[in-house]
Amino acid sequence: MVAVSPADAAASTNTWSQIAIRMVVQASRSEGYAKFATLTETDQEDLKAARLSLGTLGAISEITFALEQMFKSSVSASVRDDYDLENEADRFLKGVEFRHINWIPSHGKALFFTSYHVPVDAPGNGFKACLGSPARVADIETRASQEETNKAKEDVDAMCNALEEATIAAVDNGSGFFNDQNIFKGYPVVGFNHRMQTSGGCEGTHPGHEYNPEICTPTQILDKIEIACSSDCRLHTNLYFDVELRLPLSQIWEVINDLKKLRSFDPVKFC
Repeated sequence: MVAVSPADAAASTNTWSQIAIRMVVQASRSEGYAKFATLTETDQEDLKAARLSLGTLGAISEITFALEQMFKSSVSASVRDDYDLENEADRFLKGVEFRHINWIPSHGKALFFTSYHVPVDAPGNGFKACLGSPARVADIETRASQEETNKAKEDVDAMCNALEEATIAAVDNGSGFFNDQNIFKGYPVVGFNHRMQTSGGCEGTHPGHEYNPEICTPTQILDKIEIACSSDCRLHTNLYFDVELRLPLSQIWEVINDLKKLRSFDPVKFC
């Protein structure tokens, strides 16, 4: 695929980039039936056509990506009531550089996340870990068992309360972000973008069974005080299934209002 710099980055004086595609295309017999074609930003119409028709115009042999100099990101998160979310969402999503909202309609809450480019000399050495992991095996499996118990009893109130507590606690504890040295001190969290966007907390956290069979087997972690990640298939842990809807921003107001009307009949059902 062709990488394109964000519009805000293109406007920056500290950013340089070039976008190009070098591809193998059909040619005449005299040219050996194939030849290289190089499309750059000066060939706007052909470049647009190639982007649109990748895989049909020819075999891509080389792509020049747009590059951007290193920068830092400043990340913040907050919990807000959703009483005016339909109007607030439109302003927020249009007015912030990088942003997203997690709405929890069952509790009338929305989580607002923002991220801005800041210069590399901005103070801060923050990074993003994997939210909720790593943790003790006993804690991970206890949470999973409690959730299964609530589901078996059809205890909707308990499930709703657990969701609200976990969500708000996550934001209060940094949403997986740390300011420095595995400590969350508060928002904003500032750090180099590659550590804020693509890092995690589970690298190297994988208790092996080959060197200490008293701790692990291929199918189970026996030592319950061992540190592991919830994604470890040897754990009795939670399973998640996400349903995603993609809507144009122009329909956000109507969608949120419709969901609020449905919620008014029975808020608990939204858990």
